[in-house]
Amino acid sequence: MDGPVGAIPHEILELCDRKGSLEVVGRSGSGKTVFCLTLVCLLAQRGRRVTYMSTRIPMKSVFSTYPVCGEITGGTFVDITNVVRRSAEENIEHVELGDIADFAVFMADRVGTDFILAIDPWDGLAEKDGRPLVDVERAMAEVINQMGCSVILSREKKEEGPLVHSVDAQITLDSLDVEGESVRQMRIEKMRGFEMLRREHLYTLKGGRFCVTDTLGFSPGGFELRVVDLPKPMEEDGTHFPSGIQEFDEITGGGFAGGSYVTFETDRETPSSLVEVLCYPLMADFLLKGRGVMVIPAGARDAAAELSVVKGMFDDAQWEKVRQKYLARGLRIVEFGRGEPSDPDCSVSAPGEDLEEEYKSWLGLRKELRDAGKSPVLSIASYDTIESMYGREPALRIAGANASLIRRDKGLHISIVSADLAVRDRLIAVSDYYLRTKLIDNTVLFWGIKPKTRVHALSIEDPGSFRRIRLVPMA
Repeated sequence: MDGPVGAIPHEILELCDRKGSLEVVGRSGSGKTVFCLTLVCLLAQRGRRVTYMSTRIPMKSVFSTYPVCGEITGGTFVDITNVVRRSAEENIEHVELGDIADFAVFMADRVGTDFILAIDPWDGLAEKDGRPLVDVERAMAEVINQMGCSVILSREKKEEGPLVHSVDAQITLDSLDVEGESVRQMRIEKMRGFEMLRREHLYTLKGGRFCVTDTLGFSPGGFELRVVDLPKPMEEDGTHFPSGIQEFDEITGGGFAGGSYVTFETDRETPSSLVEVLCYPLMADFLLKGRGVMVIPAGARDAAAELSVVKGMFDDAQWEKVRQKYLARGLRIVEFGRGEPSDPDCSVSAPGEDLEEEYKSWLGLRKELRDAGKSPVLSIASYDTIESMYGREPALRIAGANASLIRRDKGLHISIVSADLAVRDRLIAVSDYYLRTKLIDNTVLFWGIKPKTRVHALSIEDPGSFRRIRLVPMA
């Protein structure tokens, strides 16, 4: 479920709706409390009767530390820390519990089919009992089974005891290393009654909310989007081309500097269409300003296939206006083979036989676009297409060869390359900007090598008119 509160995989929400219980395990600082509070908040929004019990941190401190508490409408907060000073908040209940038996009595008149209780952390309640942990777990498991409602438990260390077998789901909050940064990862170890398509998710705790960072719909075909209004041309500072990604433009001081050579490196798991989605705002801005755009698509797709993605955003009347006013005038898409062009306005044929000769024709096309618009040109070349069509050695000979031309005419060139292509090192050497993307757990991570940036997750939003790409810090 997504929204301003946070995002948690729908299977977890549905498990709680079905009165299932779960345990979340993670070291200190992994986000267990944020997970519990976010989950409780989302369940309250679904009409469930929720209670959050704090066993170690005074509830007043929880309220001041985690803003999501203020969004849990109709919830009850229970403080069993035995802090002498009482909170003034009306929805905080202070209770003294000595053992699991006290807890069972406390819960006896509260349970019901719509009731959900989060105990954070469960270790704090267990410590009050005083008995060996295995006995405490066995007693708690019996209480959970008798209550017949959903219970959410958190603890720091994973223990193989009676409680693990009693809960319906177990979730581990951990981390993995990406480019020297620690990126948070959630693993769903067990989920009884659900066929899980994916058990691992990356997540952030931005704004004190738990949010999985799945880059949903990053494939162009994955968007159910209709354009209401075309985006307005982006403001420029006279020296940079804005990328259309606000966070990136803030990092670079305005976007890509005029006359720059840019390389996007992707891993093989990342769909080739992803980087094209990243380039959409930049391409649209060039076309809206009457500038030329030349594209050698990934996967050797033809112009019709490329344009079909854009066409799907418009109704028929809008599409014809966009075609005539912007695309026919300024967009050229290279397609390979000697057949008929797939699009009468935007197709540019390339036999795919002699790269050196065809490379000269591409430079000529770029000059034509520049002269026609009397302005800089954006060119985008996918090297998986070039290398597959012409071979490794010819691709190496032209890689980066147009860098000096780009710098002279103050245009912009973007090369798209995968890590296993022979041209990669050559492109790194000539690039002014070298950016990487990597797909992990259905999240597309993005970071800069030139310039060096932190690791971010790509988030693609639909504001109702045009795609908006955001970068979400993962640290």
